[in-house]
Amino acid sequence: MLLGELSLRSKLAGLLMATSVIPLGVSAFFDIREMREKGIKDAEALLAARAEQISREMDSTHNGYRQSAVRVANLPAVKAYCVAPENGRQDHQDRLLGIFATFNKSDAAIHGLTVMDGTGRIVVASEKSLVGSDRSTRPNVIKALRGQSVTSDIAFGIRQGQLQPTVVYLEPVRDDQNRVICIVAMGVHAEVFWKVLRSSHGTAGPNSFAVLYDKLGIRIGTSREESLLYRPSGDLGRDEVESQVAVNRFGDRTREFLGDVHAFPQHFERARAAGTDSEVFRGSSPLNNAVNFGVAHRLSSVPWTVFYMVPEQNILAEISKAAREKLLLVLAIMGISAGLGLFFAASILRSIRALSDATTALTSGVDDVRVAVRGNDELARLGVSFNEMADKLQAQANDLQKTNHQLRTYSRELEVTNKDLDAFAFSVSHDLRAPLHVVDGFSKLLADKFEGKLDDKAGQYLSRIRSGVILMEQLVEGLLRLSRLGRKPLDKQPVNIAELVCNVVREMPEVMSRHCLVEIPADQSPVLADRVLLRQVFSNLLSNACKFSSKEINPKVCIGSQSVDGQQIYFVRDNGAGFDPAHANHLFEPFQRLHRADEFVGLGIGLSIVKRIVERHGGRIWAEAALGEGACFYFTLGDGLIEERKFSVSTVGT
Repeated sequence: MLLGELSLRSKLAGLLMATSVIPLGVSAFFDIREMREKGIKDAEALLAARAEQISREMDSTHNGYRQSAVRVANLPAVKAYCVAPENGRQDHQDRLLGIFATFNKSDAAIHGLTVMDGTGRIVVASEKSLVGSDRSTRPNVIKALRGQSVTSDIAFGIRQGQLQPTVVYLEPVRDDQNRVICIVAMGVHAEVFWKVLRSSHGTAGPNSFAVLYDKLGIRIGTSREESLLYRPSGDLGRDEVESQVAVNRFGDRTREFLGDVHAFPQHFERARAAGTDSEVFRGSSPLNNAVNFGVAHRLSSVPWTVFYMVPEQNILAEISKAAREKLLLVLAIMGISAGLGLFFAASILRSIRALSDATTALTSGVDDVRVAVRGNDELARLGVSFNEMADKLQAQANDLQKTNHQLRTYSRELEVTNKDLDAFAFSVSHDLRAPLHVVDGFSKLLADKFEGKLDDKAGQYLSRIRSGVILMEQLVEGLLRLSRLGRKPLDKQPVNIAELVCNVVREMPEVMSRHCLVEIPADQSPVLADRVLLRQVFSNLLSNACKFSSKEINPKVCIGSQSVDGQQIYFVRDNGAGFDPAHANHLFEPFQRLHRADEFVGLGIGLSIVKRIVERHGGRIWAEAALGEGACFYFTLGDGLIEERKFSVSTVGT
């Protein structure tokens, strides 16, 4: 149902409801949005704190074991073994194994210790099966032989004949000349890091959890779903897989694990990035098969990334609860508002219905309809105003009827007057020709018959008579042309402006004789106009432009057009004498001139003809100029433009 079909009573009730419900709805919307933003921001802060706490604990653990490896590497017994000849190392080896056993007993997480010689071969190990193994090609061993302290990623290492997830800390052993002569490697069970993850489980809300990734995006620790350990969260490159297989990182199942992708793009991208941010992100995790909010934090000691996640449902539960409460409140207020609205609408509707009936009657032509006014409230004052309006409308209708009658009378009289003026101008100018021809004929006869017989003064008089006759004939001809413009109907047809202007220029000898440079548009869309009259417009304007720029060293005339607010405006611009803008309103009056006759010849009828032609096409004409700076004449042709034109500039002239 359209709003316009509802009764006024229903609309008033709806208005009262809307004025109460909309503010509540807007308030509820912003409250819920604010709660959501606050909930996410609080979750972000909590998740960031948990991830940072885990990172600090892991960094502390790494630093502790690295310091232990440094202490072992700096033991005199280790250096003594490394500098001793091979046949003299047995006593030193027994001493080292005793020291290694002490470390194993003091910290059960330490799998064992090994010593590699300067070639990367294991020469002493608490796990005897490793002695003799060549590790020289492994990237971490190469870095340690170059003098770097190295912490490995979690990989499978041998302890008591079994593969165990291990982190290895490698420290170079240097001689007195600071040369690397051996490497000490300390293997630590990954369980020490997993305990940190498990202890954080659920500390950011129900089912919140932590995940640990290495720099390749491989899961190396989690507080839940340990079945997904050692699996990447995105596709690894072929070279990356082969490099891990080459060092047998996860034993015989390395290729299997790395090919078993459980995708989590948000984790994969952040774990592999050069750096991480602490902003909260959202994604679906295969660890709990749910959408989660999470925060990443990079360890400072190793390129591992800790992610702490919380299910989205945890955060949205409180928001949903608040939204339901807000909705119930809004519905309750809507019900109350509807009842109140109907009650007040009934009391208001009676007065409004009376006004409505009176208005209908007034629009139906009943002039004397009025409403009864009771009370002094707004509706009563509205009734008074209606009655006053009806009185004024009745008076105005009577006045308007009289005015329309007078306007029709004036219009008919003006039309008759204009026709009479045109007929009078045509008749006068036509009738003036006969006596002018007589004067012209006799003056010419006198000049021929008495040639050489008249004195100078008489000759001057006769010459002035003939000049006056010629000028009078030109004035009469101008009047005739001006009067004919209002008598001949327009023959509108498509006219190519560029072609028309080119033809006008070629047929104007003053352009060539005055060496006037004329620029015209090369490409114009046609307009609907009277070709003959439009040709007269451009001919008159171009002739004037050439005449008034003839005294310039480099006279130039530019013809073009431009679109302003969807209307095409044509212009003719010159760089000639210009005129005083204060007198521009006299430009288009017949026989009005803004320059002396001895400066520029002419009758002052050309622009009047142009104005009459332009106005007959439904357009208008105006000019802009300044003394000594040229002039520009603009005109329009009403709605005669067929389509928007595009043009470039070409040149005609010498």
